[in-house]
Amino acid sequence: MRFVGIIPAAGLGSRLQPLPLSKELYPAGFQKINDTWKVSTISLYLVEALKKAGVYQLYFIVSPQKTDIPRYYKNGSQFDMQFSYLYQSEPKGMVDALAQATPWLWGDEETFIFFGMPDTYFQPVSLFNKMKEAMLKHRDLQVVLAVFPVASWWKLGMVHFQQQENGVGEVIDIQDKPKVKPETEYAWGAAIWRLPFQKYLTRCQAEYKGEGELVLGDVFMRAKMDGMKVHCIIGEEYEDLGTVDDLMRFVGEMSKGEENKN
Repeated sequence: MRFVGIIPAAGLGSRLQPLPLSKELYPAGFQKINDTWKVSTISLYLVEALKKAGVYQLYFIVSPQKTDIPRYYKNGSQFDMQFSYLYQSEPKGMVDALAQATPWLWGDEETFIFFGMPDTYFQPVSLFNKMKEAMLKHRDLQVVLAVFPVASWWKLGMVHFQQQENGVGEVIDIQDKPKVKPETEYAWGAAIWRLPFQKYLTRCQAEYKGEGELVLGDVFMRAKMDGMKVHCIIGEEYEDLGTVDDLMRFVGEMSKGEENKN
């Protein structure tokens, strides 16, 4: 069995510009690494969550301009992990970024791909483990999403799902950045999928002829229509840190939390 993480970090972070560094490296609190307190970048929360789930091989998808991310994270040995970097040469969106990793992935249905966005923060940190357990228990699942109660419904992918007794809900529909407030209060923010879905999204990107970028939520729903099982597990807290206001509020809250520990 193989667990691989993909972190898309090629975006320009236009909502935060101007910045002197890539948004994924913005300082956002503190974190203990190998018994030593370190300044925590935004993306480090995701890296640590993946490591706690047993993911030790990560692919960062970066643009040619974002050379500071490889300089900061290097080969991952400081985290007892293995990091590799793949270029998205043109800004064609999230699905295209994820597809860059496909030629480097091997295995069978027991290869799990872990996905999270590096400018977000979620709780509990053990959520990836719960999602992994669901995938291991239900071999017919192709995708498990982490969904969270959110207030900013207009800027996220809102998920309608049917809750089941085992704690794993069946995804019914996904609305990406809806114009009108949806009936659901849950948005998806992280995911695990099997290698066949990774190949599926790569094919969807290759065949896409529409205007704008192909939306990952639409690929999830298309996969469901084509017979793949897409389910979800509920998390507690989710923060999208892609705007100045959200980032300022989050850094303030994290700083207060560390002061209370001291």
